[in-house]
Amino acid sequence: MTQVICKQAKLGAAKLVRASAVVAILVVGSGLATSTRAATACPSGLVWAERWEGDTRCVSVSERNLNRKNRGLPAVGTVAKCRPGLVWAEEWEGDTRCVTLSERSVNRAKRGLQ
Repeated sequence: MTQVICKQAKLGAAKLVRASAVVAILVVGSGLATSTRAATACPSGLVWAERWEGDTRCVSVSERNLNRKNRGLPAVGTVAKCRPGLVWAEEWEGDTRCVTLSERSVNRAKRGLQ
């Protein structure tokens, strides 16, 4: 009796896996997957995140460039200048967030820069 129940459970799990695969193929093929949806433009000053191919969430240029760096891609786009009294953070190469001069000094020291 126990063997019959285990066999039925295995067959049920196999059918579920096959059904899940079919549903995934249908969703991707139908254009309902988030990576294939039509992207909208970001508000002024923001860009697509590009954390993965098709990531169209809106973020700052600095965050997008960090995402591209993590994917092995070069930084792109222009970055606005900081307000007077602020400088780029430079916590990593291409980090253009605006921080105080003392914060940037700490970040550069961590990276071994002067």
